[in-house]
Amino acid sequence: MEVLATVESQLNPYALHLSATFPLDGALRAAGIPFKGYRYRGRYHYAVIPLNYTQAAGVLEWAKPRAIWYDVGLLQIFRGNVERYKLDPIALLNPRNNAIVGAFIFKQCADRYPGNFWGAVECYHGGRYTGHLTAYSGAVRTQIVKLLKAWALKGGQNG
Repeated sequence: MEVLATVESQLNPYALHLSATFPLDGALRAAGIPFKGYRYRGRYHYAVIPLNYTQAAGVLEWAKPRAIWYDVGLLQIFRGNVERYKLDPIALLNPRNNAIVGAFIFKQCADRYPGNFWGAVECYHGGRYTGHLTAYSGAVRTQIVKLLKAWALKGGQNG
């Protein structure tokens, strides 16, 4: 789960991703919230980097009643899962809560694609596995290799 959290949020518990059919640049700038934006497949996407819990919670409160997709926290829990499981997105800013939900979702993916780790990884990222690996799996693989190298440099010991 640490590898997925690193790929998803760089281990930032307040990381958010927003996506909408309309631009959000003005609202984010007006609120003084750092972000990086891009357009992809007709949607505006934003990697939002709130400076603290209060900013992150404020963005989520603002996004909830609007037609804005969001991913929240360490494991970037998608709005669809938040709604499906009747979760409070602000509670997912807590790293422990986020990790529990992320692990639950990953387990569901692993159960859907038994014996296929990469299928489970792709499912976690996009909700399903189409039989093809994406750049996301490549990023996860790269992170696994980094983690294994760091572990080997420590002599394979815990810690």
